[in-house]
Amino acid sequence: MKKYSRRNSTPLDSTLVKAFHGAIEQGDLDEVRAQLAAQPSLANTKEVKTGVTSLMKSSVAPNAIALMTLLRQQGANLATRDATRRTVLLYACTCGAEPATVDLLWSWSSLRPSPDLRWTHCDSNHDGAMVLAVRSRNVALLHHLWSIVPISAQSNASNHSLKQLKAAISTNDEDFIIEVMSNPLIQQAVKDEDEFEYEYWVDDWSSSDANTHDIKITVACCIKNAIDANLRRVVDLFERINPGYTHATLFYYCHTMQPCESAEWSDFTS
Repeated sequence: MKKYSRRNSTPLDSTLVKAFHGAIEQGDLDEVRAQLAAQPSLANTKEVKTGVTSLMKSSVAPNAIALMTLLRQQGANLATRDATRRTVLLYACTCGAEPATVDLLWSWSSLRPSPDLRWTHCDSNHDGAMVLAVRSRNVALLHHLWSIVPISAQSNASNHSLKQLKAAISTNDEDFIIEVMSNPLIQQAVKDEDEFEYEYWVDDWSSSDANTHDIKITVACCIKNAIDANLRRVVDLFERINPGYTHATLFYYCHTMQPCESAEWSDFTS
């Protein structure tokens, strides 16, 4: 282990920050502890381009719990966001962190009079923890979030069931998509032929001059995405959940709008 001399409060050298973040990524607890002893302000350092913080990196590193605890003892900030507006909780979900890591972050935030972390927070793409966890494809994390996040937050615009479903279908992983579609809220959205619309900021989200677009997600567009990706088992599941709507959607996309090149869907649409 290297020796580090204690420094003053002058801005940290980028090489020092890079070495510190490298030690975190490797899960080297002794090295991280030594560097923090010499320079405690390393606990709140960021990558220049991405804005990813030391605490964010530690949430998905080996020895995550011990590293996170060490950084928090040195004052690591829960509220900091990176260049894509992710909090440490959103970053952890993006990277498919272990459920215990998410629980620890939430417990720290819950101790504050005004929590730094909320389940309804979203990144610059307006995606919340649930959607980001779907994209990570960590089934254990996703099931854990389904069990602990309040229904009101799961129904929020940042985490809406149709956003989760659309994100799952975009992975083209049938086993994973079917697992996601086991969620009762997602199944109910399919049964209800739900629609979800939200406003998307193209430029700076905080600017009054930002360009906005309305984004609409429907069950029909999710079925179409499954058809386009040739996800037969997923379409089978849509049919079992809502047969009439699935048949109508298939007929529209495979006959009325643009005839399917393959006869694969003929048993659904005949």
